[in-house]
Amino acid sequence: MQILLDFIFFKRFISLYVLVPFYYVGAVGIPFLCWFTLLRVRQKHPLVYAIEEQIDKLVYQKVIDKRIRLAFILIFMVICVLMEIMWRMLFEYLIAFLQIRDALLHVKAF
Repeated sequence: MQILLDFIFFKRFISLYVLVPFYYVGAVGIPFLCWFTLLRVRQKHPLVYAIEEQIDKLVYQKVIDKRIRLAFILIFMVICVLMEIMWRMLFEYLIAFLQIRDALLHVKAF
């Protein structure tokens, strides 16, 4: 009963236990978000949109150089890696902040 009261009155935080699952949900979801964003950018670019609208997929693949397709894939991978690093750093700072808070509360008790 005391644990429930501590939780209700914010004497006990669940943040550390909740942050880890949220990190993994984000870490798995970030590549999908990057892919969706890349597709949106490609659709909004007028030249690529006009080519896709005017000619079929086979001709489209021949018109667009392999270097450009490789650049799209490389840009996608770099953006995913950078976003994963930033996501990890954000959660490391949040967890460190909560651990510092817990340590200060422990010092205050003495």
